[in-house]
Formats: sequence, structure tokens, C-alpha cells
Amino acid sequence: NSIYIERLIEYLYHFLDYKMEINIYLIIVRCLMLINLFLISCTSAPELTYEGEKNQEGNYDGKGLISISNGQKWEGQFKDGLPYGQATITFPDGTKYTGEYKNGIPEGEIRIIFQDGTKYTGEYKNGMATYWYKDGQKMYEGRFKDGKQDGKWTGWYRNGQKMYEKVFRDGKIVQWDYF
Repeated sequence: NSIYIERLIEYLYHFLDYKMEINIYLIIVRCLMLINLFLISCTSAPELTYEGEKNQEGNYDGKGLISISNGQKWEGQFKDGLPYGQATITFPDGTKYTGEYKNGIPEGEIRIIFQDGTKYTGEYKNGMATYWYKDGQKMYEGRFKDGKQDGKWTGWYRNGQKMYEKVFRDGKIVQWDYF
């Protein structure tokens, strides 16, 4: 099952690399992560181990590391059993997600470094977001407002030449110019 998931992720990655916007890409990546966890849990119960601090009630509290039998690791701060503060998630393929959490919910700036070296940096729901080719050249850049694309987004080819500019309002394209 994991080989099929990896192939699906690779196919979607290459397709999305050229054809779709970053917010759709991130939604699909999150869904694939959940599908992967679901498939692992259907074939065998995933084993979780926790190393770190706990509070009097036995909840994760303070700095800790969760390791999952599929090779995924979650390292960061916890408060009353929930992620709180800075965390880094490392996936079996080497992809790393780093971001802030508050009461178990992602918040603020995040950074994703994919296995092939491409990167995403930006705010979780509001603010600037940039997706980078592995050579450091910008791929897409724009703003999110309430978790939706808003305002001008610009895309570039790998050689740095501008590919397009799109204007979004409430997550919908209202203008689209190719160069």
C-alpha cells in the first residue's frame, strides 16, 4: 500500500508542480497524509512512542518526541496533551514540516521542505506565501486571507521568467494574465 501511496504522491506532486495553485496542493498533501495514516491503521495498528515531559495528569506537556511506526516523527512542544508552540514533523520520505501550533491547531508561519528540495514558506491562514523550486527560484507567491488566496499571485517558470499574474478575491480568480 505504501508504494502505491508514494507513487500517487509523486504523480500528484509533478502534476501539481505545473498545473495547480499552492493552496490546492497543500489540501491534497494533507489528505494524502491522512489516507496514508488510515491505510497503515487498516493493515496494522500504528505504534506510537512518546519520549518527553508529561504533566501530573499524564498528558504530554513540554518538549517531546512522538515516533510512529511508519517512520513519521513529531518533535516539539506540548501543552495539556496538545501541540503548542514550535513543532517539526518529519515524514518517512524526508519531507519536513515546521510550524507553530496553538491548542493543537496550526497557526502562524509554516515551512515545508519536500523530499526533492522544493520549499513552501508562508503564513498558515493570513499573510504572504511563497513556493520555491529546489534551486531557490520562486515558483509562486501571493497572499492568503482567512485561508483563501487573496490579491495578486505571481507564478514563475524555473528559469525565473514571469509566467502569470492572477488576482483573487475570496479564493476565486477575478483576473488572469499570462506572459
